Amino acid sequence: MTIHYHNRHPVSPDHARDATYHDSVEALLENIDVLSIHCPASAATRGLINRERLARMHRDAILVNTSRGGVIDDDALVEALETGVIAAAGLDVFNGEPDAIHPGYRQLDNVFLLPHIGSATRETRDAMGFRAIDNLVAIFNGQEPGDRVA
Repeated sequence: MTIHYHNRHPVSPDHARDATYHDSVEALLENIDVLSIHCPASAATRGLINRERLARMHRDAILVNTSRGGVIDDDALVEALETGVIAAAGLDVFNGEPDAIHPGYRQLDNVFLLPHIGSATRETRDAMGFRAIDNLVAIFNGQEPGDRVA
């Protein structure tokens, strides 16, 4: 498989290996068959995948989102899936989860829905546990924890 990617800046050749860098999302979308989204939720990424960008994808393209629901314009994606603008989607994250997921997704045969389990690898769960332990150690040592919630 040929890997294509977009990032704010190209990654080093050691990391990129043979992957092809695209300097815009639009250029990336026109050159891929599978889009796997991995970006943080931010003002810059909200609605990143919208009607115009979906239209740039191949009709047999598959979109996979394991990042954040907010990067997808749900109405645009449902419409694209209903009308064949793209072939299919695999979604692990959603706007309004867990209770207000766009109802259109459940009506489509070309969408695979997961209950936000994309991070459920042994390594990720171990890292989460060690991070919690580090926070507890900081609290017990009278220090500010790295992940203060309140």
